[in-house]
Parts: sequence; C-alpha cells; structure tokens
Amino acid sequence: MCGIAGIYDPQGIDGHLAAVPLVQRALQHRGPDDCGVYRNRHVLLVHTRLAIIDPAGGAQPLLGVTGQSSPALPGTAAPGELALVANAEIYNHLQLRATLAGHGRPCATGSDCEVILQAYASVGLSFPTLLHGMFALALYDSTSDTLVLARDRFGIKPLYWCRMGKALAFASEVKGLLPWLPHTLQPELPALLHCLRFGYRLPGQSVFHGIEEVLPGEMLIMSAGMGPLRQRYHDVRAAPQDASPADNTTPDLLPDLLYDAFMTSMAEHLLSDVPLGVFYSGGLDSTLLLAAARRLLSTPPRAFAMGFAAQPHTQATAERLGVPLQTVTINPDQLLPRLPQMVWAAEEPLADLACLPTLVLAEEAARHVKVVLTGEGADEGFAGYGRYRSPAAERLLRRLWRGAPRPAVRLDDELFAPHMAVHLRNGNASYQNLWQATAALLDPVARLQGMDLLATLPGALLPKVDRMLMAHGLEGRVPYLDHRLVAMGLSLPARHKIVHGQGKWPLRQLAQRLLPPDVAMRLARQPKVGFHVPLLQLLSGIPWQQWTETLLRRPIVQELFVVRLLRANLARHDHHSLRLMMSLLQLSLWAALFLENRAATDMVERAAGGGLRQHALLP
Repeated sequence: MCGIAGIYDPQGIDGHLAAVPLVQRALQHRGPDDCGVYRNRHVLLVHTRLAIIDPAGGAQPLLGVTGQSSPALPGTAAPGELALVANAEIYNHLQLRATLAGHGRPCATGSDCEVILQAYASVGLSFPTLLHGMFALALYDSTSDTLVLARDRFGIKPLYWCRMGKALAFASEVKGLLPWLPHTLQPELPALLHCLRFGYRLPGQSVFHGIEEVLPGEMLIMSAGMGPLRQRYHDVRAAPQDASPADNTTPDLLPDLLYDAFMTSMAEHLLSDVPLGVFYSGGLDSTLLLAAARRLLSTPPRAFAMGFAAQPHTQATAERLGVPLQTVTINPDQLLPRLPQMVWAAEEPLADLACLPTLVLAEEAARHVKVVLTGEGADEGFAGYGRYRSPAAERLLRRLWRGAPRPAVRLDDELFAPHMAVHLRNGNASYQNLWQATAALLDPVARLQGMDLLATLPGALLPKVDRMLMAHGLEGRVPYLDHRLVAMGLSLPARHKIVHGQGKWPLRQLAQRLLPPDVAMRLARQPKVGFHVPLLQLLSGIPWQQWTETLLRRPIVQELFVVRLLRANLARHDHHSLRLMMSLLQLSLWAALFLENRAATDMVERAAGGGLRQHALLP
C-alpha cells in the first residue's frame, strides 16, 4: 500500500515541481518506507511506498514501454515510455504474470504492481478487468500523451482529483492535493450535508468544492486533446453475471461452492512478504478470517482485539484456533482526545465512531505487522444486516421509495439554515437515483445489498478502514470483497441468504466447516459484533454548557444551522443530544483543520508524532 499523487498539465509541469516535497510529506503516513518521482513533459507522478510485496525490488514509479516487450524497471526510460504509480495489492499477480509472459510481456521484478503496467501494454484500456485486488493507480502513456486514473471495483482504495485550469491534479488523499492548490479549500455543501445527516457522503461526492472522486470501478482518462473522460469498467449491478454458473436453486451445492470461493480469496489475500495479522472482534466474520488464515498459513497470524469491545469468548476462541491474540485495552475517556486525529485522517465528518477504536487498534497493530485482514463486506455480500430481513426490509423499502433512509443523527430539516433547503431535497433525490440504479438485481434483498455496495460501503465503511489504518502506515485487506465472492452473494436468491430469520446463512454454513462445532454453534446464536463506542462515557466528563456555546460560535456551524434550534436540541441531554454534540465537534474540527488552516501539511507532522491529539482544537 502506498500514497500516490500527480499532475497532468498540457502546458508543462515545471511550475508544479517545487511543491513535490510537500506532497510527499502530506502522504508519508501512507508510505513511510520509500518515495519516488517521475516527470515527463506533461506529467508528474509522485509515490510514497509501504513495502509489502517484493520490498527490495518493487520501488515506484515503475516504467516500461509499449510495443515490443521490455522489462519494467524503476527509473529507466525508453521510447514509447509507460509510467505507473499505484496504491495497490494485485492478488492474482502470480497467475497474471505467467499469462503476460506467455504473450511476450515478461515482468522484471517481483512486484505485484508491475503486472498492471504489462497488462496495459498487452490489452490497453481494458486492463483493470484483469486485476483481482484493491487499487488506485495512475498510468501515463507517453506515446499517446494520456494519463489514466483507475480505482478498484468497490472503492477499497481512495483517489481524488481536481482541475486547475487546463491541468488535472490527483492524490490518494485531499492532503496530497493541498500543496498544488492555488486557493484555500471551500466546503461542498451537498456532500457536507449528506455527511451530517447520514453519517457519510455518497461515492463520487467530495466535501471540498472543486475536488472530485474517481468512482469505484471507474477510469478517468486525460490527454491534451480530451478529458477528463469517465469510463466504467465494472458495475455492481452486473455482478451476478460474474457469479458461479452453478444451479443456485440447489442449496446443497452452496457450501462447497462458497468454501472454494472463500478459501481462494483468503489464499490470495494472505500473500505477503511482511508480517500480517487479523483484526478480531469475536464475531462470525472475523472468526472465519482467523480460522481460514490459520489453515492456510504455516505460521499462525497475529490477532488484534479491542479491549472494551471484545466479547467474553474472544480469547478462548483464539486459543482454540491456535492464534496468538493481543487485546488492546483503552478507557472510553481516552478516546475523545484522539478525535482531531480521526478527523484529520478521515478528511470529512464520519458519524461512525468506531473509527476511534479502529485508529487505536491500528496504532498498536502497526508496531507488530504491516498488514491486517478485516471483515468489511461480509454483511453487504451475504445479507447480514437486520434491515435486509422482513419486516425491516419492507420499512426501509418504503423510506427509499419516499426518497431516503432515516438520517443517522436525527438532524431534523428545520435545524438547517433556510439556504440549505435545496440541498436537503437533492440529497433525498440521490437515494432515489441509487435505488433506481439497482433495478436489474434479482429481488428486493439483492437491491438493498446493491444499495449498500454502491453507497454505504464505499462511503462509510471502506474509508474508515483505509484512513484509520493508513494513518499509521498499516495496510487493511478485505477478503470478503473479492469481486467473485460478492457476485456469488448477490446472485443467490434471498431464501438462501436469510434462513430462520438469520442473515448471512451461507457464512453460517461455512462456519460449520471451518470452526469447532461448539464455536460455530455459539456464533450462530450470537448477535452481530463490532467496535461499539460508549458515547455516554465518551462525553460524560466534558463541560457541556461551555462546549455548547463554543461550538455554536463556530463560523461553519453558524453558516449551516439555525443556532437557537441547535441550542434547544443540545439542552435535552439525551442520546440525541450526545450524537448531535459529536457531529458538531467533528464538523468544527474538520473546518479548523482543512478550511481555516492553509498550512495543512503541518498537521501531518504533528499527527505523525501524536501531537495532533494534544492540539488545542477541542473546545
């Protein structure tokens, strides 16, 4: 995993070179092991590296040539040059490099990313369809003077871009764009409003005006005479076409099919030249990851659990599986000082407070490993959430038909300033558009899964994993988001995913095959487990009235809200007011870090040393 950034400017890149050291510093937390720069007449590529595969030989940028085969080597140049920077793990790189060698495109390094370069040289712009894995990449073809940005199918890795006159700049994080921007950042109100109401922004949106996101499964193509042109190479709505051709009406075949698909995904996700581990909550999804990793690896992986979130059987289950477990214990009142670092890492107000324990857990895990596996995607792929089951599904469907699900923080529309009314209406319409976009899926349950795969997963859950882990230079892998595994889950009829009122039934059957019987039975009865944050304890010690008045004086709060109504809501001292206080805290911190502080790269240095946690940004 890495950080990438760059500029394509048909008028030349000389004026952009001075900012390169600042760009590298801004992304250094994503790639602390190495850095590299490529420059051509119209393009500048920057890379910061977290070395996972081929640590000795996989430095980037990687260069190659079009036409006749030529090995790709860092720092070499040739006519018809290709240049690549990638934030990627290509899990099928071993199979793909053999195929490419057979077509006259041999690889010169052991880097999994080199197959990206050779795949493009072999098949052109259809190259992303050959890749299994997670990636955000920039590939420059000097022959056609074209820059191609591409992002993986589900948006596991982030990639932002913006126009600067005739130039296009891109980066893994907005922080990587700041040194090139000629102006201070301004909020993009529709996306910011969506964050405040629903806890995350929709994919493709950005909370910063003028900055956009490459969509999951999308390429962005830029050249002097064209662009940026958006082109999709993968669509979740077509995912069932990628599923196994097996007869889905015969449930007795499903356990074997799922076992093979799951173990294939796990084997690919366990490829690493550095130590790896598993984030373990004690629930079904992470226990399956732990059990499969124990079977496939000669040396047991390390497991990491959060103390106040761990279940009573977590330690016992890890011991049964023969996996060493490290539990990170933290008091809830120690989490609030980390909120500025969480907002700095997320770059937007995320309502999911599980980001806080995830940030703490990542900090500890990074002391021991460079890679961890996490369970994101299991619920979306195999209908695990309660909202997929009737009558909850019926209630959610009715809300979707009316325009949008229930807001996460219960921010009633009247709390917002009158000029926000148009953005409130447009936010509801966005959900209607997403719902209509899933019409090709099999049934209402598959459509709800599709909604989550299109919206909640890339908008909320995957940013949590990427940003909180990469803040500490830790790579997160998500085996349940192998595109073939997701396609299998979407293609199954609802009756095979929800049985006896329980979702994720195929994974529960998988547990019977991978786990000791008593562990599988306990997990079958156990409710969903995650990183729960005790909100009341988190805010119990703050001077409530003082913080209320401080937050209500913040310019961003006064711009967006009716202050007197906010004050009345905060005065309730109930769960709603607790959630509202956290939303306003995050909004205030976000504005202070990114809108009011032009020298945002200075935040990188403070955060890297832990200083941001003590920074006087809280009221």
